[in-house]
Amino acid sequence: VVDGLDVPWEMKWGPDSNGAEDFLWVTERSGIISRINVDTGEKHVILDIQNNVTTEAESGLLGMEFHPDFANNSIVFIVYTYYQGWDIKERLSAFTYNSNQDVLENEQYLINGITGYSTHNGSRLHSLDDNTLLMTTGDAQNQSDSQDVGILTGKTLRIDISNDNF
Repeated sequence: VVDGLDVPWEMKWGPDSNGAEDFLWVTERSGIISRINVDTGEKHVILDIQNNVTTEAESGLLGMEFHPDFANNSIVFIVYTYYQGWDIKERLSAFTYNSNQDVLENEQYLINGITGYSTHNGSRLHSLDDNTLLMTTGDAQNQSDSQDVGILTGKTLRIDISNDNF
């Protein structure tokens, strides 16, 4: 459909697909999210956070998910890695999709400072009808942390997203 994607990580049919026009929303590990019209091949960048994302080895812009009530609140969740000092960290953020400008804007950090690494970051997202979001985190190359309930790496997190503060 389109050439020139830089390590596409997540691809989802957009909630704005309506049968007449179908849009794929795609994350690229370098820090770009695009809407791609599958009929025409037109790619439109709706978020570019390349300056905020670290892309060593397997790290970068990873998972993306739509809020279950996207039709009313236009919220999109993403996970990406970034540097905090010399350390790689992982962040879950919420953005609002502005359909008039065709951009994601107004980033809000939901979970910040999860231990990351250049590999084993995990980071898939899935929303549920009960207004919770599931987020997987990798073990960040420290397998024993997965057994420690006080550490967020190596887990499946369940996050309440029913709050209207997005």
